[in-house]
Amino acid sequence: MSKTTEKSNAAKNATGKAGDNGQEKKPKAPSIEDIKKLLEDQISTFQRKSELIANRERFLQTKQDLLDYKSEQGSDFNDTLDSESLRIILQDNRRYHGESQVSIANNLIVREFIDFIISKIDVKLAEIEKEIIG
Repeated sequence: MSKTTEKSNAAKNATGKAGDNGQEKKPKAPSIEDIKKLLEDQISTFQRKSELIANRERFLQTKQDLLDYKSEQGSDFNDTLDSESLRIILQDNRRYHGESQVSIANNLIVREFIDFIISKIDVKLAEIEKEIIG
């Protein structure tokens, strides 16, 4: 093939013309099924992101509530180390009335528990935000 023919073919390909007959290639129109599939995928993605945003909001509210509880509790130390205003209650619902429970009122333990839960919430928030953006 000569250089002139190669340049001519390259020019045809660059301008959207292809083939030996010089006709322009027309993109294939997507079928109705393809469009429906694409729309369903986009709707599914939108719904998933909406759920993630709602979950993120709940995590942020819970984190704020925990920070508020922690600030209400005051300093790490007080006279008795027990707080009447803030407790952690672990309850077992296997019994009929759910009366089996453990209650922790020690300020140090409650604060450490709140800090632990806040750190877990931060990790989960980062995962959710990454998925929302991605």
